[in-house]
Amino acid sequence: MACHRGTGPVFAFNGWIDERKKRKPSPLDGNYSGYIIDMDRNRILAALYIVCGIMIATPSFAHATESGRFINFSVDVGAATSTSPGSSWDNATGLSLGLVYRLSNNTGIRLAVERYKFTSTISSDTYTRTPVFLGGRFYFWNFGDLWSHADLGMEMSMDQKQSTTAGVSTDAQSNIGGAALYGILYEISNHLFMGADAKIHLNKNSYWSYGIYLGMVF
Repeated sequence: MACHRGTGPVFAFNGWIDERKKRKPSPLDGNYSGYIIDMDRNRILAALYIVCGIMIATPSFAHATESGRFINFSVDVGAATSTSPGSSWDNATGLSLGLVYRLSNNTGIRLAVERYKFTSTISSDTYTRTPVFLGGRFYFWNFGDLWSHADLGMEMSMDQKQSTTAGVSTDAQSNIGGAALYGILYEISNHLFMGADAKIHLNKNSYWSYGIYLGMVF
């Protein structure tokens, strides 16, 4: 589903996405005046489950390697940048840690943790996000040592705002939703790889992140 910040309404099947609305003030966002898409979280999660099931059951277009070395376990660490939670916050850079258990040349299971810390542009407040992702990884094609992949699954984002405006106070919440990622992976050797990706985090305060990483295969 695609959407943009144009002046017209946003259309979707069966009203899954309502017409764009002015965002209600949030204690995490300050005086944010942007727009969001009003989504039904249960339908988002149901859609993620259905898509994951279809992709697992459908043969991939990825080319299998005769050595079968991709049926393995890998760890990757990286750096990422995230779009801000509102107009009164800067974008943030953060760290990521990911684990992949590759079931076949075409599919795998991924667990990933990221952490971002934002700084307010109008005060000394700080805002941290720690999204935890669990889902499937699907490999679509490869040209030699270059692979294309997508991740799709559930995500819980643990968000915390710390305010020092009138003493020190903390406002924390956990947002449960989904996430989708598209990335490119390059094999440096049989045991090392590097990659880059773009990820959309779908929850109450949806946002994007972009990362690069280096990994090791075991």
